[in-house]
Amino acid sequence: MMLRSLGVLLPLMIAGACSSTTDNTGGASGGAAGAGGTGGMAGAAGGGGSSGADASSGGSSGADAGSDAADAAPDPPTLTEVQVIAGGSGHFVTDVSIHPGSGHVFVLGYGSTSPGYESFIAELKPGQPAELPRRHFTSTDQAYAQGLVVGGNGGLYLSGFFVKDLKIGSKTFAEPSGFGGVIARIMPPNETVEGLSMLGAANQAFHGNAALGSGSVSVGFANVGATLHQQTVTTDFDGDGVISADFDGLPVGKHAVFGGAGTQRFYEVATDATPTIYAVGESAAFGPPLQVLGKGTLQLATLVAYDSTLKLLWARALGSASNDAFLDVAAGASGKQIVAVGYAKGQVDLGTGAPLPNAGAEDLLVAQFDGSGKLTWARTFGGAADDRAYSVAVHSSGDVFVSGSIKSASIDFGSGKLAKQGAEDGFILRLDSSGNVRFATLFGGAGGDFIGGLTASDDRVVAVGKFVGKLDFLGKPIAPVSTNPGFFDFAVLTLKP
Repeated sequence: MMLRSLGVLLPLMIAGACSSTTDNTGGASGGAAGAGGTGGMAGAAGGGGSSGADASSGGSSGADAGSDAADAAPDPPTLTEVQVIAGGSGHFVTDVSIHPGSGHVFVLGYGSTSPGYESFIAELKPGQPAELPRRHFTSTDQAYAQGLVVGGNGGLYLSGFFVKDLKIGSKTFAEPSGFGGVIARIMPPNETVEGLSMLGAANQAFHGNAALGSGSVSVGFANVGATLHQQTVTTDFDGDGVISADFDGLPVGKHAVFGGAGTQRFYEVATDATPTIYAVGESAAFGPPLQVLGKGTLQLATLVAYDSTLKLLWARALGSASNDAFLDVAAGASGKQIVAVGYAKGQVDLGTGAPLPNAGAEDLLVAQFDGSGKLTWARTFGGAADDRAYSVAVHSSGDVFVSGSIKSASIDFGSGKLAKQGAEDGFILRLDSSGNVRFATLFGGAGGDFIGGLTASDDRVVAVGKFVGKLDFLGKPIAPVSTNPGFFDFAVLTLKP
């Protein structure tokens, strides 16, 4: 499942958008000490409230059920393998994908080099400590790889954005004016590269992608206007969300724009078996086709569904009196369980009269919808500082795995406070299909650490964490491989659900 990571928001600050979204790269200083936040849940949680209005008609289901009594008994996963790969100063991980045939794990990231930036794909074989030869994609300026998925044909589908130039294998992309978006397919064993770019006079970017047929679908945004598929992408000045189906997927070389008054951006995408496409991000539009659940007033956390021809099916949003966003989405194979995660900067109004609680600053936000766009439950967790959910995966059992980072001094997922160890800690959270917390743990030591993303297959969940210095995770010590002070390394954590 696609992940949403910490480099996703870089171009937004440069574009000067009217959003409070900020880049969360690096080990930022910890938040002020404060009490752990509380979890609130709307909908069909065990021990929750009675069923309310249909969320697709403007209501939501259920009352606040965020008490500890509503949570299931702890069910910790087993940590079966830890593989550590080298990072560097200013290096980040943005996505992870499991090859459905070989079981190899592919980790996507980027970092600073001389004279510019590079993006990379690290490949790991289960049971083998050392990574296989790393793929490097270079730029003399900036290159940010954001999305990675292994397609049904074994190809690696890559999405991201760059400044000035980017070289992927034998192909070079150029953007003289600002940020350009890029999508590429890398086909082993000969590493044949096909690619396309989204270019314009302002900034545009691709972020996440997902498998679509034997090809891929990617999402991002464009400001003012851009060129894609040799066609003009028409957007307004504030920017609109863009969704693009490419290569030998269903269909080939087609895009759609999700727009309206204000700013819209897509950050991640998922598909189910039907196939239906689910894109998430943020939106400042409040009119049709976007249906707002409750009374969000600024930037809304947004989920949009398309069919395989990129026809819009439905669009839902929820939010608070401040800025909120979904950063990742996962879908069960049947299309009946779609889970979006991100953050909320205030009390999220679901239209029930009982808003989700906010412990202060940004709280992580988890919401589950059914295939028709009906909200089935939603929860928030947080402390006094900024806490975000970056990645989500739906396991074949229906359990939901969420990862991200906390800057609060502590956080309570329903079974007591977990204390942050350093400037920033990662977390892994497990919920059942009704939103009950089954397990939660932190990942971190004395430095700035986080879980940048995760994915799931039938037999395992793989999470990727960035860390500096030694730490202990689920009783297993983890040591860096880099010897340079301040260098980050990446821990690839394999869990048995």
